[in-house]
Amino acid sequence: MNKELREVRILMLGESGVGKTSLILSLVSEQFLDDTEDANFDLPAKLEPITIPAEVTLEKIPGLIIDFSFREQTDQDLVNEIEKASVICLVYSIDSEESKQKLSTFWLPKIEEIQNTQFKSSSNFQDQSQFKRPIVLVGNKTDTDFERNSPTQDGIIIQLVRSFSQIETCVMCSAKTLKNVPEVFYYAQKSVLYPTAPVYDVDKKQLTLLGVKCFSRIFKLCDMDNDGRLNDSELNEFQLKCFGVSLSSSSLQEVKSLLRSNSENLIENEITLKGFLHLQMLFFKKGRHETSWTVLKKFGYAKTLSLSQEYTSISMKIPDSCSIELSQKCYEFLQFLFNKHDKDKDGCLNEKELGELFSVCPIVPWGKDVHNTVETNHDGSITFCGYLSQWILTTYFDIKTSAEHLAYLGYNNFFNETLNSAYIGKLF
Repeated sequence: MNKELREVRILMLGESGVGKTSLILSLVSEQFLDDTEDANFDLPAKLEPITIPAEVTLEKIPGLIIDFSFREQTDQDLVNEIEKASVICLVYSIDSEESKQKLSTFWLPKIEEIQNTQFKSSSNFQDQSQFKRPIVLVGNKTDTDFERNSPTQDGIIIQLVRSFSQIETCVMCSAKTLKNVPEVFYYAQKSVLYPTAPVYDVDKKQLTLLGVKCFSRIFKLCDMDNDGRLNDSELNEFQLKCFGVSLSSSSLQEVKSLLRSNSENLIENEITLKGFLHLQMLFFKKGRHETSWTVLKKFGYAKTLSLSQEYTSISMKIPDSCSIELSQKCYEFLQFLFNKHDKDKDGCLNEKELGELFSVCPIVPWGKDVHNTVETNHDGSITFCGYLSQWILTTYFDIKTSAEHLAYLGYNNFFNETLNSAYIGKLF
């Protein structure tokens, strides 16, 4: 995901006077600059774009803060800026009911309208979610007397968060006292790099169906002995692959203690699929989005929760004088998969075992006719020779499909390498 993202473009929107420009200035200067208190300072209607250096940002991706003001810009400028934005900070003043009302009567509907228009005018077929920018609500002026005499988040704001799935979070801050000013831009970047909506349903407090599907695939790939549970060794290997460090004994026990509230989360002290999904849900409930997204990205997922093109394709250049074949490494991987799913150890894959092998793929790529085209035993189960023959045939005629299937089956994570190592070129 991050290889596709060169910068996080943060667009500041909201009514005039809510403090958008002051928030940016407070972040940059680390002091409050006010033209009402300093006769030598003239607060501009809007600022020029401000760069947040990569070295101080999440995942070392630079940020670009874009100020917007209708005093100097037009409706078309607003359209252009929303279309280019990575995330929108929608600012209101907690002591202005009008600025709160405008969130629901103007700003949020306008953002939605522009995004829908952009989606409809796109020449390429894409998921509409690609055009929906995460939104961070920003309640400014917590230094006022109004804030001290009222709840931090009133009913209007709570209802907005519930009604608009694009809203990632709400940050209460003060440009004047600098309270939570860095947090505004931190959460803006975080909402782009680790979005909530594709993975976790805030209203239902559970993983989305797509999130469940992705984490289920990851669980199955890490379940090396195919017993439906992650033992300590498998869990430690998962930890090493995703985070580069081993899981300490105390950390392992801490993880399991979080799961003991439900007997279905652990079987014989090993983590079940239900337990694994519960852990991922807890990370989102506790605001640790980056933990689950680190796992998702390691297993090839982009922020749309589809496998990235980089993960599912090869970049080899094959001369016209060469054919492409499976490498020895790929044969080793395919044999591992075969042995893993040959549960009855008869040296063949029956229909159920084959379906389980491909259960991590969007569809079972081999139709029923495969039993008539490759070697099978007397029961119609595919032998190891027949299994390899089908892979060789698929690779010869459709290398793109072959690579995609290997990616879904976990080749990249098995060897911690790209798909390039699964293939070799041979002279005709």
